[in-house]
Amino acid sequence: MPNLKLLSWNMNQKVDNWQTVLDSGVDAAMLQEAKAPPEALADIFMIQQDKEAAENKLLWRAVAASIVNTDKLDFTPIKTQPFGGNDPEALMVSRPGTLDAAVVQVKR
Repeated sequence: MPNLKLLSWNMNQKVDNWQTVLDSGVDAAMLQEAKAPPEALADIFMIQQDKEAAENKLLWRAVAASIVNTDKLDFTPIKTQPFGGNDPEALMVSRPGTLDAAVVQVKR
């Protein structure tokens, strides 16, 4: 079975850290205090676009990220919603952007 390189990191709200994530060679990352990737890297990372976080104009948040077009894994973000939401497939969160999740499956 292939190995999965996973990174967990508090990015301390520093946009330049996205390049470090890319340079590390990881397949997926669980990031805290992540600002949006810079425009030059935006198409390289697959991240969940959290509608609630965008509407609240969160400057930083938790992010589950994967390198786009990787042939090593299937990466499926799990939707989130505030408490009281009615989507049975979404994970309830206390505040938008406080956590993010994904199903990551290594391809054989």
